[in-house]
Amino acid sequence: MERNIGKRRRLRNQRRRQKFETAVTFAVIAAFIIGLAWYGAVTAVTLNRKEKERDALNAMIREEKARNELLTEYNNTKDQSIYMEKAAVEDYNYAYPNERRFFDTSRNGSLLPYGTAD
Repeated sequence: MERNIGKRRRLRNQRRRQKFETAVTFAVIAAFIIGLAWYGAVTAVTLNRKEKERDALNAMIREEKARNELLTEYNNTKDQSIYMEKAAVEDYNYAYPNERRFFDTSRNGSLLPYGTAD
């Protein structure tokens, strides 16, 4: 009879150990799956942000290519006075003598000539 009690005790302890090992294995697998899901979500957000940055950079590249084509066109003309006049008026706000220029001061108090983009 004594041997039978020891055997039951060993079987009970063995079952407890198996249950504990199963619970630990399940917890580790669950943590791994949650970690993978979190990593996937972070990666998706990062990918979305990088795609927006790429689109913005591509738009800037298109604008600069158009500006480069315009400058190349101005450079290829024999008479560069048109380009010089445009640069002086638009970039440096120069004006001809006795020329009247009107500025729109109603927009946030800035002094921008009519027709220029903000």
